[in-house]
Amino acid sequence: MRPLAYSLPAGTHILWLSELPYGFPFVPQYIDCFVMQVTLIPGSRYNLRLDPRLKLPVLSRGGTAEAEAVGKVVDRPLLIERGCQWR
Repeated sequence: MRPLAYSLPAGTHILWLSELPYGFPFVPQYIDCFVMQVTLIPGSRYNLRLDPRLKLPVLSRGGTAEAEAVGKVVDRPLLIERGCQWR
């Protein structure tokens, strides 16, 4: 996966995130849908990653591994049925 950069203003934001599975059509696959509330500090850089142990998105500031925010699962539909239902 290649890194992407986004520019967001400082303040509190709600991020709606999804993780798509690999493109292998012969195995039932699910879309993981997450929500994360974050408060961004002016002039800071953040890294958004999927924690392999928790299987949740984690936002950390700069080069630190300490989590600033952790997302939670809101939906997990079967890929061929539908997309995320954001609640």
